[in-house]
Amino acid sequence: MRAKSRNDVVMVMVLVEGNGQVAVGPETAKVGPSDIFLLDLARDWRVELHTNFSAIFVELKEVKWTPESRQF
Repeated sequence: MRAKSRNDVVMVMVLVEGNGQVAVGPETAKVGPSDIFLLDLARDWRVELHTNFSAIFVELKEVKWTPESRQF
């Protein structure tokens, strides 16, 4: 799984089951069940899962709102 370059969006990943690693640039971290991490979609990242897995991905986008605009 690889990131798409978008400046205003981040991805929250919760690894429910499974094991693997997350790489952001030259840095890597091992991940396992119940780990939660934040992925900046403006940066180059990679998730490698080495076992069967269950994961939850939530995309968070910044939205600016003012009462005058009455819209997102």
